[in-house]
Amino acid sequence: YSKISIHPNPTNGVLNFNGNTLVEDIQVIDNHGKIVFDININSFNGSLDLSHLNRGIYFVKASSISGLIYKKIILN
Repeated sequence: YSKISIHPNPTNGVLNFNGNTLVEDIQVIDNHGKIVFDININSFNGSLDLSHLNRGIYFVKASSISGLIYKKIILN
């Protein structure tokens, strides 16, 4: 069972993640379904700088050995 925490939400641009499983890849997807950020992470925790993105609602897709996690985030 994979547990990945993505915080804070809403965020001002820096998004932190940590989990009990290795996070392999993180994608940020806009509300049109376009991938606007994609990084190969291979870590249990870390930070992402999303301050270059426009304010709005995005979806974070985190891939791990245990499966996929989807989370809606708000960028202020």
